[in-house]
Order: sequence, then structure tokens, then C-alpha cells
Amino acid sequence: IRRNRCCERRFRAHSPVTVGSGTGGFRAPRFAARRGAVDVKLCKIRGFGPSLTFSQMERATGDPEKNMIVDTFAEWQVSKLQKVPTAAKSVTIGKSADYVFSILSDAGHLEKFHPFCQQNIATSWGVDERKDVIHYYSGLRYERQFISWDEGRGFQLLLGASREKRSLVIWSLQEIDAENCKLSISVSPYPYARYPFVANWVAHKLWIEPRLESYLFSVLQGLKRFAETGQTVRQNQWGSHPWFSSKTHN
Repeated sequence: IRRNRCCERRFRAHSPVTVGSGTGGFRAPRFAARRGAVDVKLCKIRGFGPSLTFSQMERATGDPEKNMIVDTFAEWQVSKLQKVPTAAKSVTIGKSADYVFSILSDAGHLEKFHPFCQQNIATSWGVDERKDVIHYYSGLRYERQFISWDEGRGFQLLLGASREKRSLVIWSLQEIDAENCKLSISVSPYPYARYPFVANWVAHKLWIEPRLESYLFSVLQGLKRFAETGQTVRQNQWGSHPWFSSKTHN
């Protein structure tokens, strides 16, 4: 009883409410009803993919390079997003996995190869916490919170314009041989966390997946070009995008 009262005082639990004032956000569980009342924990990541759970993270090794500070609300978001449809693309790059990951390890790395990114500003870039902001040419501003970091293999992050509306993005590197690797990116969009499976599937196939795959294709081609040639990617180099490109760019 004493423990329950302590939890109640900490989280001020009450009926589930929608976090945030906008529509389309996550419906919060009882323990996350009050924004900011989160329990910070250090998650240790071993693997990647939609099937990864935080219980698996906690059983992982103590390698400090895999540790990310993740709050309870972010943990809950990931658990919901692991069950929704995803869009994914892959590309083969003529460089080693270690070399490609060294590019991704730099703060502000998106400015080098992302054709829709105007600015990529790191707000925290350390061993146990990585966060940055993306300013797109369309005027959108998205924040990224990295929830796992596996040196040489990839990372997972939450991406969105607000804390309540974030999608799960997974970057995964696979070594082919000493001079080649395969990079895959998957996106689990946040709107799917609120709607039934059938509605999600229809929206995904007819509207969201084609646009996300077009976006991922451009990002992957940009990284491939930069890694193989060292040339910075131009704006809209593989075509414009209805969500992320400037409306006035020719």
C-alpha cells in the first residue's frame, strides 16, 4: 500500500488522457498522464529491429557505447510503435561498415548527405545521450532522440515535431565484406499507434508508405554518394518531396 501511494504521488495517475493539445498524438497510459513525470532509466541495447523490447535492452551487455538515457514516456512510445506498419529501404555502399558509421557518428551529419535537410543541429551528443534537431527546406522542424547506439552496427531514434508525435526510426548497418556494406532504414509512423489495423493498412499502402519510401530512397542515395565520393549532396538531388522540400525551390 505504501508503495502504491508513493507511485500515485509521483505520477498523479488518473484516467487516460491524450498527451498534448494537438490531434493525432499518443494516448498516454496512467503512469504518463502528467507530462514531465517520467522515470529516467539507462537502457542497454543489444539488437535492432521492430521486435526489440525494452526487457531485451535491459538484459544486454554493459558496453557503455550501447547505453542511452531513455525516459518512461519514450519507452512507452517505442513499445506502441513496434506493433505498427513500417516503411523501409536499403542501399549497398562501396565502403566498409566502420567507415559509414564514422560518418553517422559526427554531430550534424545529416547536413552532408540529406537532400531535404537545411540544418542539423546537435543539442546533446555524448556517450549516453544523443539529441539533435533537423530543419527541413519545407520549414518543418523535427527533433531526434536517440534511444540506442550500437557502435558500427546502427541506432534507433524517435523523430517528430513534438514529444507527443514521434515516429520510430531504425538505422541498421550490415557488413558485406571489407569494402562493402548494406545500410537499411525503417520508419514506424506515429499516427498508426492510435488507429485500428485495417485503417492503418489502407492508409499505409495508399498514402504514407510510397511517400516514406521516396524520402528514404533520397536519404540513402545521399549517404551512398557522400561516403563513396566525399561530395556533399545538393538540395533535392534525387527529386523533391511533398513533405520536406521547399515549395519555392526549382
